[in-house]
Amino acid sequence: MRWKQQILILLIFVTALSLCGCRSSDYKEAAALYDAGDYEGARAIYTALGEYKDSAERAQLAAYSQAESCLAAEEYGQAAALFEALGDYRDSAERAGEARELDRLAALYVEAEKRRDAGEFEAAADLFRQAEPYRDASERAEEAVQAGLEQSYQQAMALKEAGKTGEAALALYRLGDY
Repeated sequence: MRWKQQILILLIFVTALSLCGCRSSDYKEAAALYDAGDYEGARAIYTALGEYKDSAERAQLAAYSQAESCLAAEEYGQAAALFEALGDYRDSAERAGEARELDRLAALYVEAEKRRDAGEFEAAADLFRQAEPYRDASERAEEAVQAGLEQSYQQAMALKEAGKTGEAALALYRLGDY
């Protein structure tokens, strides 16, 4: 009977030891994923580890790092959602606001590029101005203005060539010092 108790105790000890070993190896795997920049993978493992060591804190850090990575990749909507999910962790609320603003500016910038490509230079310039200080929006606004002036000049020259000198003169007058 005594040997059965010893075997049972030994089985319990081995099981407990193996469980600790699994958690330890998972923890190390999560750390390796984090170091490699796989913040989502690290966060998933740290979250699954629950209260093991400092897994809960590291899960939040991985989520924060993932959000920062999304910002760097200009995935502003996803970054904002990740920051918002972190609640009051570090400066997440502030960073979520910054990401939302960058998302808004990026959308204006993209729309401005579409308008510019469609030859709608005045609308493009207005949108680029609204998108400042995003990327090179200020320079793009000026380029759109210049392209619009050039387009108007070419139209005036076409009117002149077509013998519509009065309309051409008016169009050139509107261009000012261009």
